[in-house]
Amino acid sequence: MGLRIRTNVASLTAQRRMGETTEKMASNMEKMSSGYRINKSADDAAGLAISETLTGKIRSLDQAKRNANDGISLIQVAEGGMNEISNILMRMRELATQASSDTIGNLERSYSNKEYTEMVKEIDRIANTAEFNGMQLLGGADKNNGLSNLTIHVGAGDGHIENTDTIDIDIDSIKLNAEDVLGLTGGAAIGPETEDGDFDRQDAADKLGVIDSAIKKIAGNRA
Repeated sequence: MGLRIRTNVASLTAQRRMGETTEKMASNMEKMSSGYRINKSADDAAGLAISETLTGKIRSLDQAKRNANDGISLIQVAEGGMNEISNILMRMRELATQASSDTIGNLERSYSNKEYTEMVKEIDRIANTAEFNGMQLLGGADKNNGLSNLTIHVGAGDGHIENTDTIDIDIDSIKLNAEDVLGLTGGAAIGPETEDGDFDRQDAADKLGVIDSAIKKIAGNRA
């Protein structure tokens, strides 16, 4: 008896259909579980390329938003320091005004001078302790290893487009220790002590202009 080979076409067709159905079911289950229409290039090659590009930009924008929030926090720290220094300068002007008047005696003027001197030191203390992530915001470049400008990346681009992706902060321009603000050192007083032990009234009056310039400088930095 001769050998015969028969093919069960119906069975093969059914198996192929079942394989296709299983593959589609697996793909649909993957989409349902991930929540994405495109999970691999086979789903939509062009769509995947677009999706990956957009996803990268979205994640960059999310980080840029966090950068901006960090920048706001940095500015708030600097603003707080400048506000305190401004308040101190207001009090120093009040003391200088008092010391420049002959309606008070030498003893009262010496008390005003002592408070004034301590406030000059306090300006230095604030300028040296207003920090954000290790940076002294009011200390200038010499307090930050020569770093004079901070750049905050707040966009999804590479920063080459001017004024769109980055914000620059010139920390050297807001250097606010006593020497830079008033042209004084930490031991500066309202006025020099004369040979007879009196404090100079006119020198105290001259300090008013110096303090006014310092107040204007800080107001300009805060604007």
